[in-house]
Amino acid sequence: MFSSLFSPRSKKPVKSADSFLVFEPANAKGGADIVASKTAMVCIEFQNEFATEGGKCYEALKPVMETTGMLAKAAATADALRAAGGTVIFVPIIFKADASDNPNKGIGILQGCAKDSLFTEGTWNADFCKEMSPKEGDPIVTGKRGLDAFPNTNLEELLVSKGIETVALCGFLTNCCVESTMRTACEKGYNVVTLTDCCACTSAEGQKAATEGTFGMFSQPMVAEDFKKKLSFNSLWSKYDEKMAAEGCNPVAIAAFKYTFEKLTSGVSLNIGEKDIQPVDSLPTYDSLTDEKPDLFAKTVMLKLNGGLGTGMGLDKAKSLLELKDGLSFLDFIAKQVDSVRESTGKPLAFMLMNSFSTSDDTLKHLEKYPTLKSDGLPLEFVQNKAPKVAADGYEPASWEANPSMEWCPPGHGDLYPAMVGSGALDMLLEKGFEYMFVSNSDNLGATMDLKLLTWFADSGKPFAMECAARTAADKKGGHLALKGEQMLLREAAQCPDEDEAEFQNTDKYKFFNTNNLWLNLKELKAALDKAKDGVLPLPVIKNGKTVDPVKDGKDGREKSPKVLQLETAMGSAIECFPGAGAILIPRTRFAPVKTTNDMLALMSDAYEVTKDFRMVLSASCRGVPPDIKLDGKYKFVPALMTLVPNGPPSLIGCKKLSIVGMVSFAAGVVFKGTVKVTNAGEETKELAAGTYEDTEVTL
Repeated sequence: MFSSLFSPRSKKPVKSADSFLVFEPANAKGGADIVASKTAMVCIEFQNEFATEGGKCYEALKPVMETTGMLAKAAATADALRAAGGTVIFVPIIFKADASDNPNKGIGILQGCAKDSLFTEGTWNADFCKEMSPKEGDPIVTGKRGLDAFPNTNLEELLVSKGIETVALCGFLTNCCVESTMRTACEKGYNVVTLTDCCACTSAEGQKAATEGTFGMFSQPMVAEDFKKKLSFNSLWSKYDEKMAAEGCNPVAIAAFKYTFEKLTSGVSLNIGEKDIQPVDSLPTYDSLTDEKPDLFAKTVMLKLNGGLGTGMGLDKAKSLLELKDGLSFLDFIAKQVDSVRESTGKPLAFMLMNSFSTSDDTLKHLEKYPTLKSDGLPLEFVQNKAPKVAADGYEPASWEANPSMEWCPPGHGDLYPAMVGSGALDMLLEKGFEYMFVSNSDNLGATMDLKLLTWFADSGKPFAMECAARTAADKKGGHLALKGEQMLLREAAQCPDEDEAEFQNTDKYKFFNTNNLWLNLKELKAALDKAKDGVLPLPVIKNGKTVDPVKDGKDGREKSPKVLQLETAMGSAIECFPGAGAILIPRTRFAPVKTTNDMLALMSDAYEVTKDFRMVLSASCRGVPPDIKLDGKYKFVPALMTLVPNGPPSLIGCKKLSIVGMVSFAAGVVFKGTVKVTNAGEETKELAAGTYEDTEVTL
């Protein structure tokens, strides 16, 4: 439809040095990333005649200038570009008093300039306005007499000499000199940005016609704030790109981190507020399931996420190596669970682990004593990606010379999806005929392969399903299921605005939480990833504030290392990426995780039992509600927890809530019932004697 508007162009690359083009067609920069060192902000006619009261055109421009706030925004944007290492160029227009240098004073706007003696050389009117004047080092273009800033000026010479690829235009008039310069810059092959709220003209209609019309034909129109965000991202991204490439990260891992980092620097809120969601009132229940189709085992793989190093609990090894009961670790329980399913069903259940760079070696060595755990034709593991930690101040890559390995972290269990792609695991499983995957965390020993759930998921035709449990007071700070329209989504605590915290913790309103037991249709997952940009699902990004050395967190007298951000995604949040995804309410017996030493003490106690198939389940005596344990911060790390229970864990089967304040150790034979608080205000550890403590407060 545009063929009649443009004359035919030669496809032959232009090579002559004096060509109109700056970039040959094959190397034109349109759409390129905005890199500060290759970007110039071209500021057109920020002069008193236009921008300052007393200027002859000021009153005509004032309404649009005030509407956009263009002077302050242009000045702030120029400062941001200078700080990032970019170039700010000023382009004034100046005429002799007799207008003898006016190139076309008999027509149009140039006629008006001559008639009204605008921008006369040597006058205040032609000077730069105080709000937007050149700073030391800013080039000033000479020779502009017409509407376009390129002809008969040194603008192109300046741009070429500085290696500029992106030209960001602003100034006066939006629909005249800015637009004329935009068209030429585009034709010359530059990546052209027009800063829509850093421009002004004489009418709102003219402003709208340019910024919402012609600007989009020859440039990337954007507001100043968006330009600064892109500038911030691109100026930092090259450092992360180089760091990850040097570390040997695969392209999918780099693309996944780029996605999360771009979300961080975009300034877009990472929160999910109350106004955006509604609660889920009801779910189908596990108790209603009856069908079992054993043949589905042949199409299903069970995956345990085992990337957690346990640094938050003071560990420097895989958390799954912690011993819980009878000398058995998480990994021991998992291996025995898989063997139990295989023996009881007579089916060769496929099993895999997703380890991290920190857990792989220790895990594989520990599992050597279970030679039959590895499935025929499948590797026992694939390794999840690593991501750089981000300095909280300035968003530079975090640096920690004392231990450079601490500059890296797992990017959350949402990395499951890019890790499956980057490692080749997804394609391998599909090639071998697998259709379904059951995923759960290695620290949840209640999550085993369940044939009723597998049958329900396969028969439902859903692309994705989440096992949920009913929220209790002990779960109020954890993520919950919600609706946005008809689409299910997951909201984590880190995504909740402070003002919505009370509603987030309202377990009567938000009744269900994600157990991180997920069911995936592998064909649907493959289709979604193929469709996604760079193979990365657009998951909500979680910004977790940490210290670069988790042990040196500055709490309870510990040394403090620099603050960092860990950018993570949650695998359960992918529920919002799959139309038709669902959830099912499961019994609490399928959820027994260990995230803190509070959780660990509960699992070590008699509040949890080991079943014949080696599941760790909440005792029936607890009636579906685990004990709510709150230990003093001094027991945050596992070695300290062991000093609390040198004689073994207390009995918690009848305990509703236990609080420990201060340094305490339990004698053998301690039993807690109901709600109990034990306090030691002294600095020395004191022992709590054997006995039963019920609904009481004890001060040692």
